[in-house]
Amino acid sequence: MLIPFCALVDAESIAGRAAAIAAAHDLPGLALALVEDGAIAHEQAFGFADLATGARLAPGHVFQAASLAKMVTAWTVLQLENQGQISLDAPVMRYVSRWRLPGDGFDIDAVTVRRILGHRAGLSLPDYPGFEPDQPLPSLEASLAGETNGAGDLRVIETPGARFRYSGGGYTLLALAVEEITGVRFADHVTRAVLGPLGMSTSTFDRSTAVERATGHDAARRPLPFYRYDGAAAAGLLATIGDLARFAAAHVTGPRGEPAGRGVVSPVALLAMTSMQSHTGRADGLWAGYGLGYEIEPLADGCTLVGHHGVNRGWRALLAADLEARRAIVLFANGDAAMPALEQLLHMWRER
Repeated sequence: MLIPFCALVDAESIAGRAAAIAAAHDLPGLALALVEDGAIAHEQAFGFADLATGARLAPGHVFQAASLAKMVTAWTVLQLENQGQISLDAPVMRYVSRWRLPGDGFDIDAVTVRRILGHRAGLSLPDYPGFEPDQPLPSLEASLAGETNGAGDLRVIETPGARFRYSGGGYTLLALAVEEITGVRFADHVTRAVLGPLGMSTSTFDRSTAVERATGHDAARRPLPFYRYDGAAAAGLLATIGDLARFAAAHVTGPRGEPAGRGVVSPVALLAMTSMQSHTGRADGLWAGYGLGYEIEPLADGCTLVGHHGVNRGWRALLAADLEARRAIVLFANGDAAMPALEQLLHMWRER
């Protein structure tokens, strides 16, 4: 059977165009990584890590990966499912004792782990604005109860399972469930169970970790504070471009026969995460479909892309993978106006 290839532009060509696109869009900085045949083929950085200091951007700089965190959180949950410690179709509150989910008359037992991962649980709290660097972060329980710097609390606001309704807060509830199941902090468990085994040595959900960070910038290219996120499982992953490329490569068989999932999750779990659960209506720039922690984009030529967009204040990110072609692209930018440039690069990468 012939496999349709969405991504036919070679790494050298994309890298050459990336520099021109970053300049044309006047981006502070842009980092790019490409996966070919299940291995990292190219990584490069362009522009500045911080416009105020003039520091140049390097591939080793840490970015805020924003909602790309949801994919890593999904791996964490599906690994626990592989181990028999959690059931995707069980009520999430079966695993939580430290906080109570307000139901407002809806069936709390219908708020399952699977529905939360797929944004079909009828939950509030779509996004997090973040906190200033010197503000103390609330506990998971306090964040869920409404200490979110103005974003509100998490509660059931419509019938679970009825439709797609994006909820970053649902992922914070999953983080609490992971903590109660494992007995350790969410950030520590993810490092031990997912990031470490995948070789993502500079990536972390721990905001206190000392790493060489780039600086985010607003749409006018003014440096912004390094905002911190109480909803870490939804928006708080810190990562280098190379680490996210390792994550992307782990979705497919490696060049030396390494299995998809790299032993961290099973191929069956990967298929579940990257299979369409619902249509998004393309709300807020999402792709047409959503799986479990993944956006999904069926293309007219028969290909399907899986991945996620990321938007935090001062940061933009995009990971897209064509699993059948064993290829992926990862893009980071440290500026609020960067998404059109990232989408342009994605289009070039997948053009025929």
